Amino acid sequence: MAIGVFCRVCRGQWFANGNKRTATMKANHQLIHDGVGLFALPLPDLMGEDFRRVLTDYYESADESGMSAWLREHAIVTRFD
Repeated sequence: MAIGVFCRVCRGQWFANGNKRTATMKANHQLIHDGVGLFALPLPDLMGEDFRRVLTDYYESADESGMSAWLREHAIVTRFD
């Protein structure tokens, strides 16, 4: 659910700036509420072109599948060592 919320808020472009930050806060609210973990995008240097590519594909197609898979693999933190 948190990933879907992140995707819809980002793509919705509610604000002129800060959409991904707002989406990250909303996703974290959901994950923390459900006791799952945290949502944290990797630092830009670590994301590489993959994030930009899946985000652009999602924005252009409205198909969340690629974006969701990337976020599930790279942005959900469930263990704190």
